[in-house]
Amino acid sequence: MARLVDVARKAGVSISTASYVVTGSRSVGEETRRRVLEAVAETGYTPDAVARALRSARSQTVALVLPDLRNPFFTAVIDGVEAEARASGQSLLMVNTGEDPEREVASLRELRAQRVDGFIIGLTRQTPPDLVRNLQNSKKPFVLVDRAGPTGVDQVTVLNDVAAKVMVDHLLHIGHRRIGIVAGVRGISTAEDRLSGYRAGLEAAGIAFDESLVIAGGSRRELARLAVVEALSKPDRPHALIVTNNEMTLGALEAILTLGLSIPSDIAIVSLDDVPWAGVLGSPLTAVAQPSFAMGREAMRLLLRRVESPDAPPRWVRLRAEFVHRQSCGCSPESVSTGTAEAGQPVEGIGATAFGRES
Repeated sequence: MARLVDVARKAGVSISTASYVVTGSRSVGEETRRRVLEAVAETGYTPDAVARALRSARSQTVALVLPDLRNPFFTAVIDGVEAEARASGQSLLMVNTGEDPEREVASLRELRAQRVDGFIIGLTRQTPPDLVRNLQNSKKPFVLVDRAGPTGVDQVTVLNDVAAKVMVDHLLHIGHRRIGIVAGVRGISTAEDRLSGYRAGLEAAGIAFDESLVIAGGSRRELARLAVVEALSKPDRPHALIVTNNEMTLGALEAILTLGLSIPSDIAIVSLDDVPWAGVLGSPLTAVAQPSFAMGREAMRLLLRRVESPDAPPRWVRLRAEFVHRQSCGCSPESVSTGTAEAGQPVEGIGATAFGRES
């Protein structure tokens, strides 16, 4: 059976450094961390979770509480959390709140009574205002992911305003002027930030904001379908659409099909969320690829940091997204790449542009 000393020897590091990586008890350089994890995989080393828990009075178990496990975006977040948890010898409990704030409150109450070391939480669309404050008062480590909470807590989000502005800038650059946005539920940080970026893009170009071009998609496929059918049936309809999540993108595409319109000659469309099927449409979908896997990975890293250092200053990590240039925006096939970008990673060359920053 492989021992930690075998891992350290293979990775060319000290036993203590190998231990830091395996337990997540202290941050190390990314290259060193990579070598240790490769050595773990090659040697087949398995930490003794029970012994570690007895020594540290920790369960080596964290709870992942998300609003919609059916959504491909959150599925990728889970993959990121799970990969980092597995590398650090942690076990996961997963809870689906189904966007139900009452279930969210009840689930967190029950989990706090169990022996978990901390939580990674994706807030619901109607999270009670005092939920985060109660979590802080409980002194149980937690990290928010995707939807932002109040300042002063650990969280991982995307620069959503920048993402939306990049899409507006691109549509304006290729000649579109009457640009609509299919917006999500108001009051959610992601929806508000994307709408803010949309307005900022128009303002920077000297184009007046037109409330009639804001289409209430309700963050749901069917609501977006109905709203887009109505908006595109008007004589002063938009000539391009920015759709701000993957469910609403499906609804918008269904609406366009129902009306017999052609993409992009009748209506251009871009999506603020890339999807696996984006490249197989008749006009492949121009999109922003959110770094969902990276969000999950960073959330797990932040949680391990918080568990080890309860008094450390809070961190708000804002990750980059990728603009994936295809044809549904109205660009010619010769000017774009139909390949997808790996979200969260710098991309060079034609087809995808990295933007944003991490703080």
